[in-house]
Amino acid sequence: MYQRSILASVAFVITIVSLQLCNETDCSAAEQDQPHVVFVVGTTHNLPRDTIPAFARRLEQHGFKTTVLLPEKTGEKENQREEVTGLKVLKDADVAVFYLRFQRLAPGEFAHLHDYIESGKPLIGLRTSVHAFDYQEGHPLEEWNQGFGKRVLGSEFLFDLSGETIVEHILEHRDHEILNGVAAKFLDPGTLYQANPPADATPLLRGTGNSKRKGIFKNQFGTYELTGEMSFPVAWTWKNEWGSRVFTTTLGVERSFGLDAFNRLLINAVHWCLEKPVGTTPERMAVANSAPNLKRPFELTQDHSPEAERKTFQMLPGYEVNLFAAEPMLVNPIHMTWDPQGRLWVICSTSYPQVSPGEKPNDQIVILEDTDGDGRADKSTVFADGLYVPTGLELGDGGVYVANAPDLLFLKDTNGDGKADHREVILTGFATEDNTTPSVPGAGGRGAGCISRKGPSCIRRWRLLMEPSVWKTGACFSFNHVHSS
Repeated sequence: MYQRSILASVAFVITIVSLQLCNETDCSAAEQDQPHVVFVVGTTHNLPRDTIPAFARRLEQHGFKTTVLLPEKTGEKENQREEVTGLKVLKDADVAVFYLRFQRLAPGEFAHLHDYIESGKPLIGLRTSVHAFDYQEGHPLEEWNQGFGKRVLGSEFLFDLSGETIVEHILEHRDHEILNGVAAKFLDPGTLYQANPPADATPLLRGTGNSKRKGIFKNQFGTYELTGEMSFPVAWTWKNEWGSRVFTTTLGVERSFGLDAFNRLLINAVHWCLEKPVGTTPERMAVANSAPNLKRPFELTQDHSPEAERKTFQMLPGYEVNLFAAEPMLVNPIHMTWDPQGRLWVICSTSYPQVSPGEKPNDQIVILEDTDGDGRADKSTVFADGLYVPTGLELGDGGVYVANAPDLLFLKDTNGDGKADHREVILTGFATEDNTTPSVPGAGGRGAGCISRKGPSCIRRWRLLMEPSVWKTGACFSFNHVHSS
C-alpha cells in the first residue's frame, strides 16, 4: 500500500512537471491569449464533481483555458464535510464560476476568494451558490452565509419547491446576448428556488414550479406563504457593489447539464462576463464549415435544439421519443431507412432545393451506427457522395437503390469498407424540373417507384427511355433489375 502511494505521488509529480514544461515552452504563447476560467466546486450535492469538469472541457473548445477546483475531505472522520482548497489560483482568473454549498472554508482559503470578489472581476454563480457558506454562529465569517448570495450574486437562498421547473425567456429581455441560441421554453429537471434579485438586476429566465405544501411555511431563513404553482427568476445579470459583471442561475442540477439550452446559457454567460461576442455554437459551426452550400441560414436555427424539439412531441400513452442522431453527424436529411444490423441509412442533401451557379453538388448517403448500445448513434460513415438531391433509397440485392434524378442508381460496396465502389444506372430520363421523384424499390431485383409530379414534361421524357422490363401505371412504375456482371 505504501509503495503504491509513492508510485502514485511520483506519477502525479511527473504530470505536474510535464504540464509546467508545456506552459513554459510551446503552450505559453497560445495560453496567454486564452481567457482563464476558474471553476470553484465546493459541494458534492447535484454531482458537480462530474458535470463541471465535463462542461469545462466543452468550454475549452471555445478558446478558453480552464482550471477546476474540486472538494475533498479536510479530516479523517467518516462524516467530515468536503471542502474546496487551492483558491489561490483565483488571482490568475479572468472569470470565476462558483458552485458552492454550505462551505466552511479555512480563513486562508476564504481570503483568496475575498480578494477575487474585491477585485471587481466578473463571476458566475450556479445553483446552490446562493447558499454558499454555513459558518457557525459567532464565526468571524458568519455574515457570508447569506451575504455571499445576496451581496455577490444578487439573491440569497430562501426555499425551493418540488418537481421539475418550466423555464421561459422573460420577454422584455429576450434579445439579451446571453439568451442567444437558448430555447425560448424548456423543462429543467431541478426544483425551483425562490430568488429575489435586486431591482437593478436584469432577469433573463423565469421558472415555474409547484409546491406540495400550501400555506405558511417556516425554515431557518424565514417565514413564507406557499401557493401551489409559483414563479421566480432563475437567471439574471447584475453589477454588484464591487463592480463585477455577475451572472447567476439557480438552475444546474446534474441532469441540467444534459440540456442543450442550459449548456448554451452557460457558454453565453462566460462570453458575456468577459465582454466577448457570443458566436454560434460549435455544433452549428461544424455544420457550416462542412456544408458551405447549405441553403438555410444556420444562425436562425440556434434555438431549435434536439432536446427542445423532442419536448414538442405529443405521444400516446406508453410511447416515448428519444434522440438517435443530430447535427453535425447528419445535415438536411431527406430520406432514411433501417437495415437488419440496426444501422440507419440517411440521405443528406445540402444542394436542396437546387445548386447555385458554379456550385458542385456533393450530397451524401451516410450510415449511422450505435456501437456502444446506448441508443444513440456514435459512428457515421459516408457510403456515397457526389449525388445531387437524391430523394429516396431502398436497400436490396446487396446494395441500395437511389433515386438521383435523372437516374435511378444501384450502389454497392464490393470490398467491405462501408463505401460504395459500384455505381450502376438502372433507369434514366426522369425529369429534373422539380426534385420530387422518390423511388421505393423492392427486394429480389423487383422494384417499384412513384413520380410525385404528374406533369407531362416529367412523364414524356421517361416514356422515351422505357424498356420492355418496365411497367407503368399513371405516375407509378415497376421494373426488374438484371445485375451487370
